[in-house]
Amino acid sequence: MDRFYILVFSLFNKISGGVNLYTLLIPVFLFLGFYSTAISQTIRFQQDTSIPVVNSDSDTLLNAWSGGLNSPQYNRLKLNNDQIEDLVVFDRATYKVYTFIAEPHGNSYRWKYAPYYETQFPSIRYWMLLVDYDHDGQRDLFTYTDFGVQVFRNISSNGQLNWTLVTDLLMTESSSGEINLSVLGTDIPVILDIDNDGDVDLIAGDGVGHVVYYYQNQSMERTGSPNSLDFKTISRCWGAFQSTEVCGQFTFGINCGDEDLRFSGQKVEHAGTALLALDLNNDGLKELLFSAVSCYPLYQLNNTGTLQKAQMSSFTSAFPASRPISFLFPAAFYEDLNFDGVKDLIVAPNVEFNDGNLQNFNHSSWRYTNTSTDSNPNFVFSEDNFLQNTMIDLGEMTFPALTDYDADGDLDLFIGNAGTPNGNGKLFSSIYLYENIGTKAQAIFQLKTADYQTLSSLKSSNLKPFFLDWNQDGAVDLLLMNTTSTQTTFNIYFNQATAGQPYQLSSEISQVISFSSLQSTHVPCFYDFDGDGDWDMLLGKSLGELEYYQNTGSNSSPVFTIKNFAFAQQPLDVFDRSEAPLVTDWDGDGKPDLLSAYRNLSAAPYGGRIVAYSGISTNDDTTFTPQLNTIFNQFLNEYDTIPLPSYITPAAGDLNDDGLPELVLGTGGGGILILKNTSNKGDGKADDGIRLGPNPTSNIIYLTTEKDSEVSVYSLLGKQLMDKKKTQANVELPISVNLWAAGMYVLKITNSDGTKARKMIVAR
Repeated sequence: MDRFYILVFSLFNKISGGVNLYTLLIPVFLFLGFYSTAISQTIRFQQDTSIPVVNSDSDTLLNAWSGGLNSPQYNRLKLNNDQIEDLVVFDRATYKVYTFIAEPHGNSYRWKYAPYYETQFPSIRYWMLLVDYDHDGQRDLFTYTDFGVQVFRNISSNGQLNWTLVTDLLMTESSSGEINLSVLGTDIPVILDIDNDGDVDLIAGDGVGHVVYYYQNQSMERTGSPNSLDFKTISRCWGAFQSTEVCGQFTFGINCGDEDLRFSGQKVEHAGTALLALDLNNDGLKELLFSAVSCYPLYQLNNTGTLQKAQMSSFTSAFPASRPISFLFPAAFYEDLNFDGVKDLIVAPNVEFNDGNLQNFNHSSWRYTNTSTDSNPNFVFSEDNFLQNTMIDLGEMTFPALTDYDADGDLDLFIGNAGTPNGNGKLFSSIYLYENIGTKAQAIFQLKTADYQTLSSLKSSNLKPFFLDWNQDGAVDLLLMNTTSTQTTFNIYFNQATAGQPYQLSSEISQVISFSSLQSTHVPCFYDFDGDGDWDMLLGKSLGELEYYQNTGSNSSPVFTIKNFAFAQQPLDVFDRSEAPLVTDWDGDGKPDLLSAYRNLSAAPYGGRIVAYSGISTNDDTTFTPQLNTIFNQFLNEYDTIPLPSYITPAAGDLNDDGLPELVLGTGGGGILILKNTSNKGDGKADDGIRLGPNPTSNIIYLTTEKDSEVSVYSLLGKQLMDKKKTQANVELPISVNLWAAGMYVLKITNSDGTKARKMIVAR
């Protein structure tokens, strides 16, 4: 390959003669591609929650980087070795367990995000309830499994969380023999001592949503001990009531001996009930909070029966009275959330998706403070964004980007989102700007605006921002993926400022790029893969495809031509969905690497995962080795595939000035996760004795040569951007690119071996 470097050098010699270097370099870089003989690096990350975030009223967000919540389910559980129960949240929409410890704060406590404990939970699907069924002082875990309920016993000790599987399918005695105790994935059951005999019973919807089944635990009756799970189906209409397909219609006093209680004459559109049983009037009987999949209210059903036979006799839909629930399919949980020793009510939507775009997912956690007692509660509305108000939570689906928009030398954070409901079944999106008021080495983000460039006026959804010098004028532009009711396009807002100055984006769209197959669920990645000076594209698609499109036109008139339907020889995997790619030099070895984020369906909990490919090229015949265990598991003290939320979208930027880009993940929960890059920077070395990385870079690129050298940098137009610098052998030379626009540059390196050229990418 040396003859090609000599060719590049000869082109440099023509600069002074007025030859257009850009034109001459195109065939060279087309041939060189991503040539490098460096050994593949191991790409590694560790979750980081340490970077401060300040909201618009100067309050620091305690749990800024926890990822956002959409459909949270709340349970208390001891996670560490102190004497107070902590908080475990399972989000039905993102398939993710989140853990918060009770951190001492003044005379009380506060909830502090602690992801360390998340890896210590088994896989959870659809719902999770933590109940101490065996009375050993530790809550056990009940969750959904195919055709029923799965149970794990809590065997933690010395502050170390641990579980053992009790049964993979909970059974019940019925008139036809022992069968599985069925709870649908759409439902949330009650696991509680209903009859006050000391053991936990279970009530759940019938699978259609009209009646409630009662499964009585026979542990006390048969053994005199409450610490086992031995169920018998006692009633197919606990509480002697039925609901109908019409929201708010109930029939009371029905005959539970009737075998057909499912309204056979009515069409069942959807099934699903979420239940919570609690004593609301201190009479020792359990009232029922009942919601249905297609209804808004949380219904309060009043029990006037006995411990042996519940009898619901009336209901109210205006519950709680201080502020009645007004979102679709609410699920209620009863836990002490403010550390006063009394259980509070917390209500959230029990939905997996935002059907009809009716849910406002950044205000979907309604907390009611109990100002009375557990058995005679008085619920006073406190907030509609419990925990969400301590984190970056922009609703659903976030799309981050990092760039130095104010030209102060550090990276600022831009976040697009799916949008906020407008009340008519549509989501309208905006771009949030969190300005870095810290430094290159210690980022501190502060919310500057929730509507950058007033992009909400587009009345679009799923705005995805990308910052790059599209028109090659030296200034970074904004490329915006934009979805309206009719199409998804790329809109470009050109930067009218000069290079190195704060951005001055045009107020109007400067260029619209239509792409016939583009959909709102797709995630693109722009990179000059063929080295011809314009932007090519990888496109991650909803079924997990990763397609490579070469720009066979130009940036002023792009033509994206499909070159590869399975980039990196990735086979179509029915379990890997919603691929989101990003190319940068993750490991600092001077070569571009690919990181792909997925929603993975191969096994519970159906959340997100990332896969890295080190040292990629556009060679259609090349198969790249995937790196799967890329995130540090503190519990196991090793790199693993730790649980991530579903629908994750990556961005990259060096936030601690160590020369390696951090991984910033947008999530389906509307939040952001930050993973610190812990790769060994620049372990690989090319056989020409030159090591360059991270490449691409946004702040600083580091050059190391085996011999004393002289180094200079040129743009593709032949303009010298850096005077010659001398570097000693094996001494790292930092080259700052803060004032350079995104794009491709050429390093000219001269030593006793001759002169060589290396390609360098600046990404914003």
